[in-house]
Amino acid sequence: LDVGSRLVRAFDTPTGLPYGSISLRSGVRPGETTVSATATGGTVLLEFHLLSRLTRIPVFRKAADRAAKALWDRRSKLGLLGSHVDVQTGSWVYTDSGIGGGIDSFVEYLLKAHLLTGKAKYKTMFQKAYAAINKHTVKDGWHVDVEMASARVMFPYYRSLQSFWPGLQVLAGEVSAARRTFAQFFAVWRQFGFVPEAYNVETRMPQPGLGQYPLRPELAESAFYLYRATRDDAYRRAGQDMVTSLEKFARVKCGYAAVENVTTKALRDHMDSYFLAETVKYLYLLFDDDAATAAFRDPERYIFNTEAHLLPLPPPPEPKPE
Repeated sequence: LDVGSRLVRAFDTPTGLPYGSISLRSGVRPGETTVSATATGGTVLLEFHLLSRLTRIPVFRKAADRAAKALWDRRSKLGLLGSHVDVQTGSWVYTDSGIGGGIDSFVEYLLKAHLLTGKAKYKTMFQKAYAAINKHTVKDGWHVDVEMASARVMFPYYRSLQSFWPGLQVLAGEVSAARRTFAQFFAVWRQFGFVPEAYNVETRMPQPGLGQYPLRPELAESAFYLYRATRDDAYRRAGQDMVTSLEKFARVKCGYAAVENVTTKALRDHMDSYFLAETVKYLYLLFDDDAATAAFRDPERYIFNTEAHLLPLPPPPEPKPE
């Protein structure tokens, strides 16, 4: 509650869209940029709704709902959103649109907000966003970044952060589509032993300057969701390939190092906290069959937030007597 009360101050803007950074001690700092990622405004729906439910203080869910609506109302005529917006004016600053960084978890949270809260409006928003993404951002079978108003291709890249998409497709009931998307993404992993930050789908090589793999979890996340839905051991074998690459190329004396170049396998002396919080967790759950942890793999009991923290789902409503 204390942390939430400090964070919610970031939403005190004319648009309801939050600043991307805030001091927990003093609030919005003087000179703070007004440019914020779309994902920033949309990726508190789960946490703030749950906090309001637990505390019975509505300010958190109201702030999250207002921010989500503010973003949704600014989508283009094609139904697409840009990646960065000015929180003071509501104007788009960067108009690239896709399923990668900057937008990814906003779309993810539309569906998950419906699952957590039962609100039909979030299911409708997700379905419309999903349809627009499939119609306008898929080129030659790949999801790429397009201009939100015209669907003109801006960056013909498969980005590592897109790799959560098959898992989200599973949650949406699109399992066959998830299988196809995962197979395409995993082929890149097999090509290099990792997925680069950006893979140019035209040259079929890492985009120059974006050949890093900073131990990201998204492909392992999708393998977990697909195995949970299908029980197809192909996804455990994919997870084994991921573990093998990590052990062979990224393991160092004190942990696992970020891969600076997926082609040369050069390393960087850095390990982000999400490697343990997400990457390793999803790989563990992919292979876990322990009855003691079965509840955490049950999609009707828990949902994962975008940082792989488990949030309890409300029990289904009691059937009405006839």
